[in-house]
Amino acid sequence: MIVKRFEAVDMQEALKLIKSEMGSNAVILSTKSIRKGGGSFGLFGRPLIEVTAAIDNDKKIAAKNEDSKVRKPDPYFSYISSLLSPIKDDINDLKEIMGKNPPSPPFNKGEMGGLKDEVAELKSMMGFIIKHSGMAEDFAIAPEYLIPYQRMLSNGINEKYASDLIDKAQDARGNIQDENLIIDRLADEIMKSVKTNGSISDEKGGRKVIAFIGPTGVGKTTTIAKIAAAETFNKKKVAIITVDTYRIAAIEQIKIYAKIIGIPVDVVLTPEELRVTIEMHRDKDVILIDTAGRSHKNDTQLLEVSEFFNPLSRFCDSGEMETHLVLGANADERNIEDTIDRFKAVTNIDRLLFTKLDEAGIFGVIYNQSLRTGIPLSYFTTGQKVPEDIEAATSERVADLILQLSK
Repeated sequence: MIVKRFEAVDMQEALKLIKSEMGSNAVILSTKSIRKGGGSFGLFGRPLIEVTAAIDNDKKIAAKNEDSKVRKPDPYFSYISSLLSPIKDDINDLKEIMGKNPPSPPFNKGEMGGLKDEVAELKSMMGFIIKHSGMAEDFAIAPEYLIPYQRMLSNGINEKYASDLIDKAQDARGNIQDENLIIDRLADEIMKSVKTNGSISDEKGGRKVIAFIGPTGVGKTTTIAKIAAAETFNKKKVAIITVDTYRIAAIEQIKIYAKIIGIPVDVVLTPEELRVTIEMHRDKDVILIDTAGRSHKNDTQLLEVSEFFNPLSRFCDSGEMETHLVLGANADERNIEDTIDRFKAVTNIDRLLFTKLDEAGIFGVIYNQSLRTGIPLSYFTTGQKVPEDIEAATSERVADLILQLSK
């Protein structure tokens, strides 16, 4: 076996050198990219690529039927996955600077031309990597779908879910190359696969008794105030019950909200008091139950959740009782997944409600956990303002978040 290192200013030049000296059957063993130079984004120096390649002496002559063979996983995959995301971010950063902040001294026309050239060079580099990596054939992804695929991965979508979406989009209505049409297809597939239930007002049936549970600090009390205000605006009779007796401030906060909205609020201490109070509000259309934050790692606290809410199903009419698990979209996904599983183990979860979208950097967790659990999404909150910063979850909104359509 012959092993040799090659140095070049970019991957394109490195591949030319390898092909010229070792032939098209050479295997890439490793790549190392070092970006030299200054600039606020580190873009203004060409990257130096060091590539180590190898070839068996017996394989210098390409097989005649090479095209009919099953391709092995492309050796560039790790390189591409790490390189595409920062390149795309750099392009977006430069676009934003050039679009929103026109140059002022000391920039001059020549320097701005250099910026545009950098963007063009990065785009060209990305296109070359995609076309020559073999990734499309190895993973059954058409080249036109690789950038949207990378976009979904960068936004936190589980790799399997992203691949499934790509497969479905590629199978729909024949091949296309227009990027906007590809994004439209992926959006359609996301909307088909995610479950949402919209606002309480959209649901059919009689009275709704809704408990909001979840970990500390996710914004349950503020979320309840937002929903209460929206339902009151929709001419619904609303009452709030709080079992959060651990935090005096939380009780006072919900009482202030309730007074402003003009609805009653009751504080209960035991599961029996909760049942009696719910029965007392038989004339209400919507009863919202606030709870104290519970750690999913504390078995005693989780047991309290089950003691309060599991018996209610025996006293409420069919379809009347719902439990919404409130989660912060800005939290670590593994922690969110564990939280869902631990709460599910002690009580029924009917909806997932994600808060703090304004504080989240990526949104894949919303789609991932909806698909993983099969639990519908109910609401998203996007800030602290009451009652404005809340919206009913829709499949269109999920697609928008995942594919960054509004950016």
